Amino acid sequence: MLHFANWITWKWKKYSGKKIAQELGYKYLDKDYFLEKLFEIKGALNPEQRAKLSSEASDSFLVEAEKHKNVVLVSHWKTRFSNSGTEVVSILNKFNQFQEIYCHCSTREAANRFLARKRHKMHFDERWSEKELLHWMADYSRGLPLISNGISVSTQENVDVDMVMKTIHNKGMQLKITRRAPYFN
Repeated sequence: MLHFANWITWKWKKYSGKKIAQELGYKYLDKDYFLEKLFEIKGALNPEQRAKLSSEASDSFLVEAEKHKNVVLVSHWKTRFSNSGTEVVSILNKFNQFQEIYCHCSTREAANRFLARKRHKMHFDERWSEKELLHWMADYSRGLPLISNGISVSTQENVDVDMVMKTIHNKGMQLKITRRAPYFN
């Protein structure tokens, strides 16, 4: 079973992704780990180089995901409205069952959280103005969730992880049929 998480909010990603994986007894993989490893090995001098490393990191991330029967994947996933992100179709087609955990909040809140966080300097997060970020996030969020029957979690306020786990287990019961990626339905 694959659980892939889509966090427009960035608030919940590491803590809850890890907690969900731990609760399920699944492997946890975060694409940023693979990217930041490449930053240390190869470096990125500008956003264009960062984008190339991000693509390379996506490949490594997906290869590692395929090694596990049960895994929680956390990434910025590509949508039909974005030019960047980890390609989701190829990985979903490799798993018989999957769930999307789509966490969302207002675009304004997501932008504030993005601007407040501290990531590796080679992400070049400082290149975004608030106006550009709001526009980009509004466009990106139009493509979410990626699948129609995923789990939707509002992260506008604090999230009850136990309630999310109950939802995951309940939805999992509904996923007994082998499915293929309905991507962008």
